[in-house]
Parts: sequence; C-alpha cells; structure tokens
Amino acid sequence: MIGKILRYTSEYVTNPARLRRRVAPPTVLSLPITDNCNSRCIMCDVWKEPSSDELSPDQLRGVLENPLFRRLRHVGISGGEPSLRSDLVEVVEVAVTALPNIKSLSITTHGFLVRRWEQFLPPIRDLCA
Repeated sequence: MIGKILRYTSEYVTNPARLRRRVAPPTVLSLPITDNCNSRCIMCDVWKEPSSDELSPDQLRGVLENPLFRRLRHVGISGGEPSLRSDLVEVVEVAVTALPNIKSLSITTHGFLVRRWEQFLPPIRDLCA
C-alpha cells in the first residue's frame, strides 16, 4: 500500500502536464455506483434518502469508453453499499472490459451482506483474473 501511495504521489509531482499547468487524464477513478445503504452509520446519512437514479451498466460503459479514461490504472467501486445493486457483477464486467489497461480494482463495502458477497465474489474474481 505504501508503494502505491508513493507511486501515485511521484506520478503527480513529476507529471509533465501538471508542470505545464494542463489537465492530465486521470489514472485513478473513485466510482460510487449507488447512494443506497442499509448500514445507517452515525457518521453518514446517505441512507436517509433512497436513490433510484443509478447509472445502468450500459450508461456506465458509455462513460468509461470516453478517451478521458484511457490511462486509468485503478478503479475503486464504492457507494452507499455496492452489494445492494443486483447488477454489481455486470458493473464490474463493464469496468474491466471498457478499461482494459486497469491494473487493479477495489470495492469498498461495509461487509454485512455476507450471503450476497458469497454470490458476487466468485464471478468478480473470474472477471478480474
């Protein structure tokens, strides 16, 4: 983890586009795929307003295929709680196929929905292999 942080920091500091005060394409994407959550944490109130206007996998594909994202190396999927989306595996598939140059993918979860994760993780692992 420390190595990744140092690499990202080094790339930011030495990026020629930044030094010329130009915008460089991102290499890391934080992708919240839902605002829905069943955790009700006291430090977060995202669960108070259920969301129904999430991007579909096809809409997400249209976004991720934009040349702006061609240099992405990491995608972090988050929410709300990502496992509340029944199409989570399809969302991961879109990210992996639309972004063939990514080196890593992470999913942030509260981890309470063990049975859902037991269903989701094997196909997600296969997609990322």
